[in-house]
Parts: sequence; C-alpha cells; structure tokens
Amino acid sequence: MRITNQQQMALLLSRVQDIQADLLRVREQLASGKKVNKASDAPRAFEQLVDIRATLNKIEERKVSLTEGISRLNLSEDAIANAETILQRAKEIALQQRNDTSSPTERATVAKEVHQLLLNFVDAANTQVDGRYLFAGYETQTKPYSLDSVSASAVPPTISANDNNQGTTSASISIQTASSLTGDQYKITFTSATTFDVVNLTSGETVLSNQTYTSGGNIDFDGLRVVLTDNPSGPLAGDEFTIGTHNASDATVSASVSTASALKPHVYELRFTSSTAFDIVDLTTDEVLSTGNSYTSGSNIVFAGITAVVTDGTVAPQAGDVFRIRPDYGYQGDTGDIRIEVDDGTTLSINTVGSQVFSGPDADLFDALLDLHQALVTNTPKDLDTVISTLDTGLTQVTKARADIGARVNRLERVQEGLDMLALSTQKRQAALEDADVAQVASELTALETNLTASLLVLNRQFEISLLNFLR
Repeated sequence: MRITNQQQMALLLSRVQDIQADLLRVREQLASGKKVNKASDAPRAFEQLVDIRATLNKIEERKVSLTEGISRLNLSEDAIANAETILQRAKEIALQQRNDTSSPTERATVAKEVHQLLLNFVDAANTQVDGRYLFAGYETQTKPYSLDSVSASAVPPTISANDNNQGTTSASISIQTASSLTGDQYKITFTSATTFDVVNLTSGETVLSNQTYTSGGNIDFDGLRVVLTDNPSGPLAGDEFTIGTHNASDATVSASVSTASALKPHVYELRFTSSTAFDIVDLTTDEVLSTGNSYTSGSNIVFAGITAVVTDGTVAPQAGDVFRIRPDYGYQGDTGDIRIEVDDGTTLSINTVGSQVFSGPDADLFDALLDLHQALVTNTPKDLDTVISTLDTGLTQVTKARADIGARVNRLERVQEGLDMLALSTQKRQAALEDADVAQVASELTALETNLTASLLVLNRQFEISLLNFLR
C-alpha cells in the first residue's frame, strides 16, 4: 500500500500532539505532586479518591467537634473544682463556728469571708467561655444563676453569751407560754458559779433573784424557757447571757422582688421600735438603711430592690419584734443537653446543667452558703448543724459531677485517638492512589521531551522533503 507524503505528515503531527499531551500530563503531575488530578487521569482511582476525601473531611469535622467538646468539659470541670474548694472552706468555717466558744464579734468577722465565698461560688456557677454560659443548658446566652426571689420570716427569741464570759456554757431558748411573752429584753447574770439573777432590761425590773443553777435545768420566766448546760465547764461569777424575745405578737411578713437589678445577697432585718415604727438594718454590711419608718399593716415597705409587707395578727407588731428578709438565688437556664456525634448514630453530652450540680439534685448549695452567712451575721450557731449537713451532701453532689465529666473527657479522648489513627490510615490510602513518584515522573518527563525533540526533527525533515517534491 502506498503511503503519501500527506499521510506521513499527518501521522507525524498526530505523534507530536500525543507526546505534547503526555508532556502536559506529566508536567502537571510534577507540579502538583499527584498522579491523579482529574477523572480522565484514572477514572477508578479518581472515584476512590472522592470517597476518601469525603471520609477525611468527615473525620476532620468530628475531630473539631471533639476538641471543642473536650475543651468545654475541661473548663466545666475547672469551674466545678473551684466551687468544690469554696464549699470545703465553707464547711471548715461552719464546723469552727458552731461551737459556743466563738463570740458574736468573731462570727460577724468570719461572715465577711463567707459572703465573699458566696460571691465566688456565684461566679463559678456563672462561668462563661466566648460569651456563652457553661451551665445554662441550651440557654447559653442566659446567666444561669441570679437573685430572683425573696424569703422572709419572723425572728424567734434568741439568747447569746457575753463575749467576756469565762465559762463555756451552752444556751438554748424556747417559748413556753406565748400569751405571757412581753417582747422585752432580758439578761441572766451569774453572781457565782451556782447562783444567778434574771433582769428585764426593758423595764429594769429583777424577774428572778439568787436562783440556784443546775446544768441542763429549766429556767422559766415571762413565757420563756431557758436551758443552760455545762460545755464542758459551767458558768462563773460575772458571766452573762442576753435574751431577745422577738415577735411576741403574731404579725406576719411576706416579701417579693421589686427591682431585680437592685437585689444583693444580703440579710436584712425590720426591727420594730414600737407598734407604729421600725428600722431597716443590713446585717451583711452592718448598716442601718433607715430609721423611724412609719408602720401601717399591709402597706408596702420598699428597699434594696425588695418589697416587704408586714401584716397585723391579732395584734400589731410590738417593740422588739424583728422580721428577717433575704434575697435568694434561682436557676434561670434549662435542662438542655448539648451533644456531639462521636460515631455514626452515637452522640455524647458535652455540657453539665447547673441545676444538677450547684442547686440540685440533692442539695441547693446557694441556699447552704446563704444560710451559713445568715447564721453568722445573726449569731445563731444552732442553725449551723443543718448547714453542715447540706454542705456534706453538696460536696458529694459536686464530686459526682466532676467524676462524670472526667469519664466523658476520657471517652472523647479515646474517640479522638481512634480518629487520628483512622485519618492516618486513610491518608496512606489516599497517598497510594494519587501521590506521584517524583523521580519516576521526572524520568518520564525527560524521555518525553527527548521524544518530542526527535519527533519534531523528523517532522521538520519530512516537511522539507515534501516541499522539495512540490517544487520539482
């Protein structure tokens, strides 16, 4: 079969074009370092690479979620650990101050530390990261804990030992006959280790004189029953006990929030100086907020963001009656469970709800700290036993929360390690499919360039021959 010059030229041109196409492919491989850059390079390998890249993207997204989850849980654990330290210190104080050797002055001083512990505890429960609250459930833009309610109660009769007492006698007081209460103040003064007098400080009258003291015996007068007990030693001459018979009337008190932004975690008292007038005292700061306020049954008494209402019973409040008022903390978040995917179809919670750590499920630790502070500023150590019990329950509650967080962090870290291994093996598969052998590609490039040069020379020679034939 005869092959014409034109056919030879066409074949040579086709060969040159093929070599140039191969050169383009090889140069692209050398520049990118990959032997598969588009589907036409290797259709089956390209399809596998698409799946591999999707897998790697999914792994990376999951690793980012895991990192954020671990960080959030670790920050939560740090905040709870801080709260736990605060509670341990609060318990130490409660144990120290529940004994009868601590004076009212000492308790008032320690109350300032407890108040600061309370504020630090609030900060821990309201911890934020990047503008989001950790313990508010789904409500990450809402502060979990704030003062949102007010409690109020009448103050029962009290008895306190003089700071200068030499003995270590414990004292308790109760109402024996309510109808006989006077609302006056009294003082028990020991004239010797075995005898005492009782004086009505309001009227100046001696109620009991030269009475014989028996440890644990009842001392009854004007509707009251006082019990003094050696603890361990008995009273000595000169020892004194002051008695306040608050709320001899049956008036009642209620309180609510009037201005939430003005509320403070303080303890207040409405102290009646007569049946028609009262003072308002902030026990936390030891500050008299107002004096000589006119009393009308059922009228609003507004102060420090609080609206209080005192209402007459069968009689109006009497001089010496005291009503105690305190704002309380409440949980503002929800029970939302923030979860991340740790495996296909499997999720894990990365948040801890504040109501399951700080105010429940077994103990409200805000109330415990508020009660501790109140017991100290009001010098009522008998209330500390309940506080200590609540703190014990709360410490167990907090410890369980920390352990739960630790377990979740461990699981997420194990999942993270597994994803790292999966990513590594997947990347190896990817490299085997698409990574070019640079040395081999460079060698192929050199060979193709040599072939192209030779082909162009042949093409040029063939063109010259064809041109000569044409000129002849």
